[in-house]
Amino acid sequence: MKFGLYQAKEELPLLPLYDFEAPPLGLLYIASYLEKYLSFTDFILEVDNIENLIDKKPDIIGISSLSVYFDRAVRDAEKIKNNLNIPVIAGGPHITILPHILPSVFDIGVTGEGEETILQLIKLFLQDGNFREEKLRHISGIVYHGKKGIAVNPERELIENMDLIPFPKRELFYPMEPTPTLLTSRGCPYKCTFCSPSRYWKKFRSFSSDYVKKELSHMVENLEGIPVITVADDTFVINSERFNDIYNFILENKINEKVEFHVNIKANSFTEEVCKKLKDINVSKIYYGAESGSQRILDYYQKGQTVEDNQRVLDLSGKYSIDVTASFITGAPVETVKDMEMTYKFIYKNRDNMLNCAVIPLLPLPGTVFWDIAMKKGLISEKGEHIKSDGNFVYMCEHMTEGEFSSYMEKFSLLIRDKVKKNITLGERLLLELREIES
Repeated sequence: MKFGLYQAKEELPLLPLYDFEAPPLGLLYIASYLEKYLSFTDFILEVDNIENLIDKKPDIIGISSLSVYFDRAVRDAEKIKNNLNIPVIAGGPHITILPHILPSVFDIGVTGEGEETILQLIKLFLQDGNFREEKLRHISGIVYHGKKGIAVNPERELIENMDLIPFPKRELFYPMEPTPTLLTSRGCPYKCTFCSPSRYWKKFRSFSSDYVKKELSHMVENLEGIPVITVADDTFVINSERFNDIYNFILENKINEKVEFHVNIKANSFTEEVCKKLKDINVSKIYYGAESGSQRILDYYQKGQTVEDNQRVLDLSGKYSIDVTASFITGAPVETVKDMEMTYKFIYKNRDNMLNCAVIPLLPLPGTVFWDIAMKKGLISEKGEHIKSDGNFVYMCEHMTEGEFSSYMEKFSLLIRDKVKKNITLGERLLLELREIES
């Protein structure tokens, strides 16, 4: 039996700076989990190119997608059904948060953490060659089409001991993955109002420092010639015992002499001591969500950081010669022209301190307060058809006209194009995608 693993995605017109192949870590974790606990190894991995996957004729396909790509996932599933008479399984944050809208083209949706659920589903398919309702009703963490309509099963408990999950099966994607990505945790302890990981992962969990050290060694030893490792989780770089243990390991084993690191940081915990340690281990680039130059908007987003924190990141990274990519979100319901102007001035002031930045319109994602606001206003439907990858974002501002908003977005575009450096390297798009969900 051949198991097709597919990540549905496409270019986002509003994010033209981010153009590279982000590794489908969620699928790679599932592959390694099936290999370890089921001795199953017959995988076909494809990203974006559904025709290639169809041509290889898998017996079952799992499709992973973020909310912004869910419309693409549905269209690709329809192509599969039109060409192959096989089961198609959906996974990811969209179907997890909105299981009751499972499109008819999907046989099953996996809700929440996928490794153990997929293991049970593949076991069942290997045994029976199909998915009968009387068997599906006993599997936690799925939604499916039953005789009486869409059936949503109870949630599956999270894997408490993260170290039981094997390293992602990167060899399925490498050498397509020029910059291997390391994820040392799942979920996020922060509660930013525009972000949905807390709804998807339920709680924040980390791999142990010993696990991370072994994975780092494995990556350096087995992926020859890699120039950069991107550490994708927001909560890796904090001055904690776990981080310090990994920091010392990198120095003791001279990993910093073999690869550079790109990391995400949280502005409120970015001190000079942390910055110096990042320089010590050869971090050449950091990413962070500055979000706004207005403290009022930062508070509204419940970021737990200040404009001064945002400025400190840029000042310290400049002092230690670390490149910075910053992202900003505009279009909050309470945002005004004054707030937009403050963000513009912040970017303009720091235009020489950023390698790159992106200004992104706020999108109401499932599980966020903005989804609820947009639903109440009738701006979106429960099935989320508004979440398209064609740039048609939902406008929710209450204190400026669409013309004023569009004018500022054009100003941001011109500023970024003309003033901010353009040395784009691998990692930027992944940062933005993981702001919705890490894997």
